Amino acid sequence: MVLIMLNSFGAAKAQTDCPPISTLPCGSVQVSLPVSLSFNSSVAGTISDKNGAGTGFTMVDAYSGTRLSQDGSPSNASVPGYEAAQLTLASGRLQVLTNKGIAYLTNNNQINALGIKVDSRGLLRLETTLINPFNGTLSQQAGLWFGLGDKTFVKLSVSANKVELRRELNDLSSTVSGTTNPDQRITGAITNLNTMTVRLRLVVDPTANMAEGFYSTDGVSYVNVGAAYSTKTVSIAGMGLTSSTAYAGIFATHRNATTAVTYSFEDFNIAQPNAGNTAPVFSPTSYSYSLQDDAAVGSVVGPVSASDANGDALSYSIVSGNTNGAFSINAATGEITVSKFLSYHAQDSYSLTVRATDDGGLSDQASVAINVTMGTTVPTFTTIGWGTVASQPFPVYESQGEVVNGKLYTFSGFDNDKITQFGQYTPTNRAYVYNPVTNTWASIASMPPMNGTNRGGVTHAGFTTDANDIYFSGGYTSNLAGTGQIFGTKEVWKYIVAENRYVRLPDLPKALASGQLDYLDGKLHHVGGFPGNPNTTTALGDHYVLDLDNIAAGWKILAPVPNPRNHPGSTVYGSKIYFIGGQYGNDHTSVPQKDVHVYDPETNTWTKLADLPVPSGTTGRAHISSAVIVLGNRILVIGGETSHTVFSNMVSAYTPATNTWQNLTSFPKAIAGGVAGNLGGNIYYTGGWNSKTTYKGTPGAVTTQQVTTFTLINADTEQPIQTLTNGSTLNLATLPSRNLNIRANTNPATVGSVVFALSGTQTKNVTESRAPYALFGDNNSGDYYGWTPATGSYTLKATPFTSTGGAGTAGTSLTVGFTVMDQAATTSTISEGQTISHLKLYPNPGKSEEVRIEVLNLGREEHVKMSLVNISGQLVEVKHLMTNSQGSISTFLSTEKTLRPGVYLIQVESSKGKLQHKFIVK
Repeated sequence: MVLIMLNSFGAAKAQTDCPPISTLPCGSVQVSLPVSLSFNSSVAGTISDKNGAGTGFTMVDAYSGTRLSQDGSPSNASVPGYEAAQLTLASGRLQVLTNKGIAYLTNNNQINALGIKVDSRGLLRLETTLINPFNGTLSQQAGLWFGLGDKTFVKLSVSANKVELRRELNDLSSTVSGTTNPDQRITGAITNLNTMTVRLRLVVDPTANMAEGFYSTDGVSYVNVGAAYSTKTVSIAGMGLTSSTAYAGIFATHRNATTAVTYSFEDFNIAQPNAGNTAPVFSPTSYSYSLQDDAAVGSVVGPVSASDANGDALSYSIVSGNTNGAFSINAATGEITVSKFLSYHAQDSYSLTVRATDDGGLSDQASVAINVTMGTTVPTFTTIGWGTVASQPFPVYESQGEVVNGKLYTFSGFDNDKITQFGQYTPTNRAYVYNPVTNTWASIASMPPMNGTNRGGVTHAGFTTDANDIYFSGGYTSNLAGTGQIFGTKEVWKYIVAENRYVRLPDLPKALASGQLDYLDGKLHHVGGFPGNPNTTTALGDHYVLDLDNIAAGWKILAPVPNPRNHPGSTVYGSKIYFIGGQYGNDHTSVPQKDVHVYDPETNTWTKLADLPVPSGTTGRAHISSAVIVLGNRILVIGGETSHTVFSNMVSAYTPATNTWQNLTSFPKAIAGGVAGNLGGNIYYTGGWNSKTTYKGTPGAVTTQQVTTFTLINADTEQPIQTLTNGSTLNLATLPSRNLNIRANTNPATVGSVVFALSGTQTKNVTESRAPYALFGDNNSGDYYGWTPATGSYTLKATPFTSTGGAGTAGTSLTVGFTVMDQAATTSTISEGQTISHLKLYPNPGKSEEVRIEVLNLGREEHVKMSLVNISGQLVEVKHLMTNSQGSISTFLSTEKTLRPGVYLIQVESSKGKLQHKFIVK
């Protein structure tokens, strides 16, 4: 290769330096194009190496910052960025021994940024070849640069076996991670790139106001550096690079390392490729393909093809319309493949623009329409066969999650240990993934610190997925001490599943919580919720949208949801957003709602749909943030809260095509605040109300009726006392009432009938054909009849039948043995000043908000009901808690009501019995 210049450097004249960029006369810095440097021999009248050999470059960029001490003092004060001792022209290569300085943001101290000055008003193509570029982890890098100086430029470089295209304007360049960075295009790590001959090509197009980077390891096929981005190029609009002249050349640095690196450049070329060249031509100019949304990553969509009259090798790229980088194109062959998991409901069509570029930088474009259809679906069903699979590691409530690639990811929830330790609801930073194939749970990266604390975790956030990664916004975060929560945050995050890490996205316009987040057509929609104010329980209808392909634009305002509410559920179906249920107010003031609205992004409008089914006598269902899923042609809603801490076991299916609801087989228990997912056409639900159980529902399965549990009922108050399990001991002296009954709980919740058989000290045989199924019956309105059992041993068996009166097919029965005693216990005797070993209150007497309650020596992670009763026996307050891993609870007495001075009872009930203690309010 030889040096070719239409306007040669010419013989040296009387030398007058051109400080601070050149040792040559200023008139020799700019050259005519094309330029081709082979580094085979010295080029007279150019910047020289350590041996005085001319490198072919005419200038060295002057740094505008402070030179690093590690780079020593300038050897040429007139041209401070030039260090000839670091340059060696030998064996057809220019070897650059790096310095530490770099031109990046305000670090303007690059040494030996070699270049030439060129007319930049036309299309330019810069190229260089690097031999075995160093693979380091400390930002060691080398490559091409084109710019006005070290504040405004475009670079194409090799670092850590990756190729990066980056632009910088006036020391500003985005540092956002991922494919949403407007100033960066970067490849993944390329195996063994450091052992290859790597050709870099930088195309600068002033007409299109863009710069585009390519690399090749064979000198024939070029890969676009921005192949994984929806827009492959970076914009150079407003940079001033193409208005007159600019500098172009090569650079190298060892940046954060302490040891210098030698980079070997084999050539440098810059040309205006239009001369004598014709652009390639697509034929046809439009393509159309279709595939299912369950297509595997790497699946072939179809080819595109262009021809070039000059016989140039063509490089294909996708330049627009590639939402979320869903597709890739083979740069050499034009074959389009799937690069991300797809979702028919989130985006059912793509309109790509592809480009074919020849060796001269000329190009042609074609359109590619890709239609996405629904993959494997689930037939319509009315029954669900429920069972359990592996439990998640910790019991949680108000957890959130999403399904990605056939696995269920769950995030945070209230930390049960901190509820019992501090009496406060505190988000945990724990996150897990469930694999249904192996039936195992595994920890994933802990959630990031939020709201200016060093505590990770969030509840009441909006969660969504693009089928590849998971996003969350708003919510309640941990407080600074990790002993409570902060009500609301602006923060928005992305969990990159493949990399098991979190990246921050632009904040919401305001702090929010208890709203919903949905991904649709490459955009995030945050809808509804609370403002970030613990004293405000008024729901908001706010609707914000963030374009993930243009995150620099930030969040924009769209049409608000009608009937604003918090704690709803939502999902995306058929390219629309469904906003379901929710509530007004919070906690004791909550009023659940049954409204359903659908959002159409084409018209930016909301439409009211058929109401969500709710249990009789209730107003709605809330706390279903992650309990709404799409299965087949329907949307399923599982459980929900119907009033404060009162839950439903309803499973309801909505058919968008007919705007109708249908109730399916009930969930095995009343539940809210858990995480549901569609895994392989089966329904999974985990957690909820301090549970760690994971349920699996099989659609269409023939459900065998079964009696699942027995509940001991207080026939005076009609309230549950405890679950009656095999081996239970009932002490009449310590139970809240001697008037008892026993209820059989079935799956499904309603069966044909239940046949009871009680034997032992007393016997009773009875058939119940109407729920609730109670051993001693009720008045069919939930008023249980009482039974005071005699002391002794009992065996109880209950069998469900498909028909009334014990007829039809028998299901799975349940048998338990239990003992009844009547012995006064010291722990349940209330006397002035007594201290109970398992239940402690202090100070006592005291003010209610200052009193700490401790319950000791119970079971690990055991459900506990704590009640506050006045001296007249009236129930004042109920709290449902869970013991920690040591079997204890420590909490403060808190109540929504102002307690008058007087005597009260604190009652604690668990499966092991009941404890109570007198409390005097001052």
